[in-house]
Amino acid sequence: MVQNPLAGPAGAGGCTLAEVSRRAGVSVAAPYKHFADRDALLAALVQKGYAEQGERFRAAMRRKPDPADQLAAFAQAYVQFAADRRPVFELTFTAGLDKARYPELIEAGAGLFEVIFEPARQLRPTDQEARKLALAVTATATVSPSSCSKGFCSAVHSRP
Repeated sequence: MVQNPLAGPAGAGGCTLAEVSRRAGVSVAAPYKHFADRDALLAALVQKGYAEQGERFRAAMRRKPDPADQLAAFAQAYVQFAADRRPVFELTFTAGLDKARYPELIEAGAGLFEVIFEPARQLRPTDQEARKLALAVTATATVSPSSCSKGFCSAVHSRP
């Protein structure tokens, strides 16, 4: 499981590699043996966080044969991941990394979106409508986590 050594009162933006080293109980020089700078460390943590999220989302969705139920399972897994792995979840949104410098993060993020886009495609006649549905499910899980546990995806079952 990915641990976030940057978790703390200041979050990722206010943490230095020296602080990370202190929290990890290693020398200040130790992180530089593996990472060029703080952003490189953040990028590695974000990428591992994306991978962990993807594993959880796919596992939850695999248990559901119906695409609408898969979207509901995704939403529940999304909220559960945010609760269980809050520092990692927050880091994926707040690292503030230059994606041009770390294109692997763009690929990893696109891979996560594909997890939810596939069942949405099965429910909507066009990719544009499927994208809107996938984004709506994600947004609902983000802003209203309690609705994920109350079966909000009943609207997803309605076909256009």
